[in-house]
Amino acid sequence: RESTSEVLQTYDETPHERDLQVHLFGLSWAPHRRITLSVKLPVITQKTEVVGGNPREDFHTHSSGIGDLQLRALVPFMRKRNESLQVEMGLTAPTGSISERGPSADGTSKHLSFPQQLGSGTVDLLPGLVYRGRWQTLSWGFLARGTFRVYENTKNYRLGNDYLVSGWLAQSWTDWMSTSLRLSWARREGIHPEEDTTVNPEDDPKRQAGDVLDVGPGVNFKLPFLGGPRFGVEVTYPFFQSLKGPQIERDWQVTAGWQWAF
Repeated sequence: RESTSEVLQTYDETPHERDLQVHLFGLSWAPHRRITLSVKLPVITQKTEVVGGNPREDFHTHSSGIGDLQLRALVPFMRKRNESLQVEMGLTAPTGSISERGPSADGTSKHLSFPQQLGSGTVDLLPGLVYRGRWQTLSWGFLARGTFRVYENTKNYRLGNDYLVSGWLAQSWTDWMSTSLRLSWARREGIHPEEDTTVNPEDDPKRQAGDVLDVGPGVNFKLPFLGGPRFGVEVTYPFFQSLKGPQIERDWQVTAGWQWAF
């Protein structure tokens, strides 16, 4: 842990707090029983409180808009009576902006830092694997996903690869309600090429990597109308973070979702 004053001994400014909202719209279609096609589009809004030094002052930056479009093909690899294994193959389209601008500590407008941009600026690969099992009213699952960046964008940088491993356990209490508990590990690699900067730690490609372990309880409802859509809420808390910072640490995250199948 480092205080804001300690970070400002090296950098001209530093992020202090960020509120991030992502609204994810998705549609899946199964043209054949052996394949499902999925498309997801995030809409991102974030506000960052930044502290500048010499003299010290607070200011805010904003970025909002659509993120990178996600396209996936989901193929069942194994299906038994109570177990299934699904392979995911996909890619992103660079629909998110990488040209967001905002104020800086000296009052001028500058290109916002890496985490405040809305996309990667590249076509990225999205491999994944999802396992699910069930026994009576108990269910469980495991997923492993990656985001692989293979070339530099038009701003001459390439975001680091992302990795996610997650496992969950769920219990159905009634026909319309279940609870769950999830454990997740996420890793983000550094940005290439590496360049030194003393303006803002979020402008430093070497300071963006890290590992986060999350735990999260959740509750899911099957609603008794319109064919039984599902609504779920999950709250996750990090109990371990190893960040190659200085970076903003994660405090908590709420995920709420509405799914309707027909």
